[in-house]
Amino acid sequence: MQKTARLGERSLGHPDPGSVSAAMLVEEICSAMKAA
Repeated sequence: MQKTARLGERSLGHPDPGSVSAAMLVEEICSAMKAA
């Protein structure tokens, strides 16, 4: 779970729309699984 947060921080150094959107999707999936 923490890996996504670290990747997000690294993306700030060199923003990549693909990485950002992918990270957001991963977080949404994790949230959905927790809610389930």
